[in-house]
Amino acid sequence: MSNFCETINSKSLLGTLRPLQEKYELVKAVRGRGLLVGVEFGEPKSFLLRNAWSMMHRINPGLFSQAFTIPLLEKHAILTQVAGHNEDVLKIAPALVVTREDLDAFVRAFDEVLAAAHSFPGPFWNVASGLAKNALS
Repeated sequence: MSNFCETINSKSLLGTLRPLQEKYELVKAVRGRGLLVGVEFGEPKSFLLRNAWSMMHRINPGLFSQAFTIPLLEKHAILTQVAGHNEDVLKIAPALVVTREDLDAFVRAFDEVLAAAHSFPGPFWNVASGLAKNALS
């Protein structure tokens, strides 16, 4: 089994994630350098998602992207983090020895969590609601 650096490069990592930008209105941009990739979320156009997005940002601007980290870790055992305080950017930083199979599993898991975020109400929004309640208390 060869390692990530031998089998694919950072452009193919970005290339694997960029189609999600076209597929999901919450994904504003996918950018990166080397193996460090950021997925930026942006305000959606559809009415229900836009209202949910706005509500989350009024409560705390950093909650929305944080809501992605929880299902990725709990359901898929994938560790991600928010790129900064009050940022709508999810940071993806795979290990240097990640395999193509690892990358494919990540993309499937992230696709599943993004799909849940586009279904309002739904499990993603239950996590977001829990974060919002904690932020308000």
